[in-house]
Amino acid sequence: MSNVNDYPAAPETTSTNQGRPLSSEQLVTQDPVFRLLHEKLGAPLTVILNVLLAGLVFVADVLREAPAERPFEVLTSIRKLLIISFGLSVYFLLPRWIADLFNGLKSNRVIAKARASYNSDDFQNDTARRIDKRICSVLGLTFVVVFWIHRMLTYSHKRPFWLEVVALVFVYALPYYAYLVSIIKFCLTLFSTKRLFDLFEVKISPLHVDGVGGFRPIGRMLLRYAVVLAIFVSLATVGRVLSYHDHSLHVTLNRSEVYMAGAACMLLPMFLWGWLWVPHKAMIEYRNDKLGKLAEELQNVDAEKEAELLAGRKKTYEIAKESYPTWPMSFHQVRYFLGLIMTPFIATITTVLVQLLWARLTKH
Repeated sequence: MSNVNDYPAAPETTSTNQGRPLSSEQLVTQDPVFRLLHEKLGAPLTVILNVLLAGLVFVADVLREAPAERPFEVLTSIRKLLIISFGLSVYFLLPRWIADLFNGLKSNRVIAKARASYNSDDFQNDTARRIDKRICSVLGLTFVVVFWIHRMLTYSHKRPFWLEVVALVFVYALPYYAYLVSIIKFCLTLFSTKRLFDLFEVKISPLHVDGVGGFRPIGRMLLRYAVVLAIFVSLATVGRVLSYHDHSLHVTLNRSEVYMAGAACMLLPMFLWGWLWVPHKAMIEYRNDKLGKLAEELQNVDAEKEAELLAGRKKTYEIAKESYPTWPMSFHQVRYFLGLIMTPFIATITTVLVQLLWARLTKH
């Protein structure tokens, strides 16, 4: 995680910042929580302190359990701590990931001329404003307040009331805020990427070192979302699918992190569309345009008098057709992506099997 000690005011579109790369600072100027934590604590210390506070609350939960139930409560607490630390880490890393996406496309010269009177620097400044919206923080804080109200209305007295308040304010507030803000900014980034392909023509470099014509930043962003989804969903669902009480199995999906994991899964088709299908269509259009020009040259060749020239141009056409990539992810990345997507399902199924086996072994 990058340490940012001083965030400037929201950037304005002026000639002084033309040509500059998009910075992660431009994407958090309207997030007071992010700015405050970075300026006062820094990202690593914030994560550590939040996890320590959560650990103290969970230790109190473990000590209240009967000795026979404490090992299970310890495992539950570890799972919660991993969710908290991972979620906060993603929240602090996301601005840098977004900047890497658009800066990578620009440095790879993937974006060619604009379809209208609009240049890449204007788009970059406009993108920063579209992603860095105050409404993200407002919705994040609203989500936290709604969660507080729900917990108070459903207070189960498993914890002392004062400890429940401490947990809500100092343990759950920041991770829940970070979750919603991160999801919203992922979506805003997706829409900005779609807008990029609407406003600009693309250019594919068949010999680019990334193997996908310079489009790797898009595939990398999709993989990062897949990593977040796989880890978060696995941590949220493992141990929450089934429980065993009174010699019978009960489905227990009433945890808020399970619902949030489900919401993240439902967004996956949208990200596949925006970061896989939309770039694919743009790459296909570029390749077809280039092949169309070669096809015109082939049609203008006299097949009888210039057979050798015709064969050479036809070979050039076939080579060009095979050389232009049409997906923003390489075969290796696709395999990695599929493996990540399967991870939550494997983890959930494994959990069910283990719990069923444990229930059968411990049944009297």
